Amino acid sequence: LISAGIELASEGDLGRLLGKFCGALQNMLNATFAGVGILDDSGSGLQHSCVCGLSEESRAQLGPMEARSGVMGSIVDGNRVVRLHAREGLAEADMGLPAHHPRITSFLGAPIASATRTYGWLYVADKLDGCEFNLADERLATSMAATLALNCQNVLQLAEARESELRFRQLTEHIREVFFLVSADGSQYFYISPAYEEIWGRSCASLYVDPSSWTEAIHPHDRPGVLESVARRKESGDFEYEYRIVRPDGSVRT
Repeated sequence: LISAGIELASEGDLGRLLGKFCGALQNMLNATFAGVGILDDSGSGLQHSCVCGLSEESRAQLGPMEARSGVMGSIVDGNRVVRLHAREGLAEADMGLPAHHPRITSFLGAPIASATRTYGWLYVADKLDGCEFNLADERLATSMAATLALNCQNVLQLAEARESELRFRQLTEHIREVFFLVSADGSQYFYISPAYEEIWGRSCASLYVDPSSWTEAIHPHDRPGVLESVARRKESGDFEYEYRIVRPDGSVRT
């Protein structure tokens, strides 16, 4: 379980994460079939799903997975683990499994949930040794569900962070003013907008390499006052300077 968790933690794509997890779930629970479903933002549908153990023929005929149908819905809505066994077989419709899912006789399902959010459900069906799923299997499935919930949280947060960064760049890279993010002591730049190159006539890369290089472009008559203001900023937190810029071609920007 630990090694599987470490491998899953390195996956940044939700679809690939579920594929790896579904295979690990099937193997660790010694199951013929295993499936995972992740709810969409509305909570009424699935944004991702995966089923392992199907033949090519069954996979081709398999209907769409539903988020909250039958037993699968009770797992999500009740945030509870479900174990079922019936020698005569469990009906797909009652289980909430898609049409043309192979007939099963033994089932174990668990919610994929953190303390604050339910991400979906997982299930395994029909142990390879023909036995019913037991309490030990339930505990293992619950542990794996908790691991997947944590990984889902990380992947979704990463996707949100990437989207936020994209919006930030779309904003800052289309304004003509220079926009930058810098450490409190001015020793490191985390971001500098492309307008810096247009106004300063120097590359953004040069500022990342030497965070103080922007001062080299300050007009000689303005430099002493600006450097004094920079020194005061470290104490007061004020961050407002007015000065002229001398570009490499000798032109002056005010």
